[in-house]
Amino acid sequence: MRKATLLVGLLLLAGLHAQAQDAPKAEIFAGYSLASVDFVVDRATFWYGFQFQVAANRGTGWGIVGDVGAQFKSIAGIGFQTYQYMGGVRFVSRGENVNAFTHMLFGATTIRAVGTSATGFAMGFGGGADISLSDRFGVRVIQFDYVPARLFGTWTNNIRIGAGIVFKAGGS
Repeated sequence: MRKATLLVGLLLLAGLHAQAQDAPKAEIFAGYSLASVDFVVDRATFWYGFQFQVAANRGTGWGIVGDVGAQFKSIAGIGFQTYQYMGGVRFVSRGENVNAFTHMLFGATTIRAVGTSATGFAMGFGGGADISLSDRFGVRVIQFDYVPARLFGTWTNNIRIGAGIVFKAGGS
């Protein structure tokens, strides 16, 4: 837990330093994600799914972000799904070809299985790195999020990792 907190703190500090690189008005990420889910039996294995994120850049170093993710797992023949929907602020350090970011997200998570579901409060603290391929496209090589959530009357500690394609829209 201390290592995760230290990592998030370092990412937040790194994201506060923005370079004089022009930022697109919006960045759209779509990609693969996997999660370690703490509120279900057999949490030692990863759940597989997708992630989608839209960031509206308000300057070269920060923006507002919305994030949706879903992961799926079959345990003992029972299909489980978990969904996250969060929004918050993102800080970006923009380089020539690499952008490092960190974000703080707040929202909800839902878990479903056997025709029933539960929804609770969730947060996402993390960051990652994008490599620019052109003015319009990039690759998110890694995104790591610590996702504490309150479900079933207790706090859970979840981790989500993603990678995929970034589409850039609009000039600075």
